[in-house]
Amino acid sequence: MNRSHPSFGTAAGIAFAGLALLGAARAGTVTTDPTAPVDPAVLQRIYEEVKTPYKYGIVLRPPPGLKVDCPNVFRFGGRWYMVYVQFENDPQGYTTQLAVSDDLLHWQPLGTILERGPAGSWDAANAAGGLALVDPDWNGSHALLSYEGFYWMTYLGGPNPGYEAPPLMIGLARTRHPDRPVPWTKHPDPILKPDDPDSRPFESGVLFKSHILRDDSLGLGAPFVMFYNARPPRGDETIGIAVSDDLRTWRRHGTNPVIAAPRPPHLKHGVICGDPQIVRIHGHWVMFYFGAFWKPGAFDTFAVSRDLQHWTPWTGPDLVAPSEPWDREFAHKPWVLKHNGVVYHFYCAVGDQGRVIALATSRDLRAQPPPPPAPPLPTLWLIGDSTVQTTTPGQMGWGTQLPRFFNTNVVRIINRARGGRSSRTFITEGLWDQVRAELRPGDFVLLQFGHNDGGPLDEGRARASLHGTGEETVSITNRTTGMKETVHTYGHYLRRYIRDTLDHGATPIVLSPVPRNRWENGRVLRNRQDYGGWAATVAAELNVPFIDLNDLVARHYESLGANVVSNRYFREGDHTHTTPEGALATARILATALAQLTNSPVPGWIRIPSSNE
Repeated sequence: MNRSHPSFGTAAGIAFAGLALLGAARAGTVTTDPTAPVDPAVLQRIYEEVKTPYKYGIVLRPPPGLKVDCPNVFRFGGRWYMVYVQFENDPQGYTTQLAVSDDLLHWQPLGTILERGPAGSWDAANAAGGLALVDPDWNGSHALLSYEGFYWMTYLGGPNPGYEAPPLMIGLARTRHPDRPVPWTKHPDPILKPDDPDSRPFESGVLFKSHILRDDSLGLGAPFVMFYNARPPRGDETIGIAVSDDLRTWRRHGTNPVIAAPRPPHLKHGVICGDPQIVRIHGHWVMFYFGAFWKPGAFDTFAVSRDLQHWTPWTGPDLVAPSEPWDREFAHKPWVLKHNGVVYHFYCAVGDQGRVIALATSRDLRAQPPPPPAPPLPTLWLIGDSTVQTTTPGQMGWGTQLPRFFNTNVVRIINRARGGRSSRTFITEGLWDQVRAELRPGDFVLLQFGHNDGGPLDEGRARASLHGTGEETVSITNRTTGMKETVHTYGHYLRRYIRDTLDHGATPIVLSPVPRNRWENGRVLRNRQDYGGWAATVAAELNVPFIDLNDLVARHYESLGANVVSNRYFREGDHTHTTPEGALATARILATALAQLTNSPVPGWIRIPSSNE
């Protein structure tokens, strides 16, 4: 999107922030006050982390006669995907496209994922999408994070053909399959409009590109935060904030833009700050965005914040700027990520090759290309709670000991279990999406949940699922996160893991939860009447492997007796979490059961050492 002739208006922010920053630097002060400018040393450190001085070149071209713009990149199924917009002809306007890559350098277009609406609809001419809820951790998974079982994007929409012809509004779309070139389902109405009752003066004309992140700290009073660029009918393009509890209903936050630039006195048209992308680096929020016309041309830069609403712009060298024939007019619209120690900065380049997607990097990948990736080993993924993995001293989950029973030269074992999580919260916190980012065909997923699925639905740890295997639901507002949520049964969540795993071409293996150290009449209490039985029911329903780990481990405990089990496998006062010796015993039992699977490669990966190894 190239707004090369914005109209007149007001702008403020970067110059004043720069003066305040200079004052703080001269004073030699460092503060944690979120309203104060970020220390210059912090900005410099972040610049050194994100700078990309090496231009790799063009990585994605449009079909003949068309233009591409606005790259967004995410990880799914062990591959990279790019969502980008394409400017169409007849009639003129945007659609949203999908491409795939295995190395971030070579991209293959897959097709359209967001078409323009039918004649007479509010988005009949434009549907320019941008991803929502990408993992913001700079050293994280680059995964799309789901909400209510879907992946989401917002999009710029408008009814009138032409180049960004007003009015332009922001819409919402969703999918269960972000890796497939199939249309996403649109929310019927815009979620933000320039003429909304709470619209502010700086956004009263046109709304452009938006970016949504999830903020579990609720620092702005809601779990979902949208940054978007907008302008009045005659004015500068600036970046503002809206917030939501459910992605569908939004309210503006604050009265002014959070990023703006001063217009040079001689300039006869407006200036632009736009296309924000938010990541988390060194404990600070970092916004990548592009600027235009308050300095020559269009270029990418960044700003830093402690609290998402008070931002200190970087005033040093641009991250990318025009320098090559193919980006000599504009080098702008950033999407920046770090992978395997290399920073990749995707951007829209405008020059002698038309409007294309280009790449700059922190290392010269033309002079030193990255080595071709080795063929991946199949992976055994472990998901669950603290009985699978824990960091508490003296305790150990069985997942930590399981690799002792496998030939790890032929299979990887990755333990993503997280203490305190239930079948519900492992999904709602994005932990399952982070697994899905790397889950490949031929992999296996061992899943064990249930220990944390009781308790309150909407307060405290708010992690309970509904009992049973049906499709009953309860709608809540989570008092802990502020998020509106539909809570499902334990069985529903297990079906989600199973079906998602199968969609990736991988194999789920369902486990009943390991027993607690609770006895009655000389026998360990089983969970056949609740979580263990429900897990077995769902596995049978979907015809996937099931291992009754609860019963197998309980039988082992009974063979030793309550005193031996309590003294060797558990610490005093804890009936749930095993010692390293108890975890080893459970891992051996599980490996023995896995070795008995049929029509599976898993038994060939297992080696059961003698009991004294």
